Amino acid sequence: MKPRPWLRLCQDGRYRLVILIGSLAIKLPRYSLFADGRRQNVRERARSQTDPAYCRVRACLFGGMVMVAERADAIGKKEYARLDAAGEIDELRNRRPENGRPYSICHEPNGRNIGRHRDGRLVILDYGDEWEGT
Repeated sequence: MKPRPWLRLCQDGRYRLVILIGSLAIKLPRYSLFADGRRQNVRERARSQTDPAYCRVRACLFGGMVMVAERADAIGKKEYARLDAAGEIDELRNRRPENGRPYSICHEPNGRNIGRHRDGRLVILDYGDEWEGT
């Protein structure tokens, strides 16, 4: 396995920029969609406390202007396809809350939004969008 860079800027998100630095991921709203990016940071902070399948958020500061989460590296398309074929993504794709109705906890499950935490478990990286379970 190739060592990950200590510092990296990820600009492929629609609402946020992500700075990966050491064991942390810092998410900042994009200027062009600032209010949406702030809302997503606030939602992720709240949701990260509800389910260990979400990548843990350590802090959300200044009304969502800065969010600091634990870093997990995206698994990529090939690994996602392999895990999906083996049924290992199903646990992240669907959950059943107390009311028994399944809901997705990952708005768009793919190799960019599912990551591997440093402890080895799979986690959801991007979950700030509106969803039915809110």
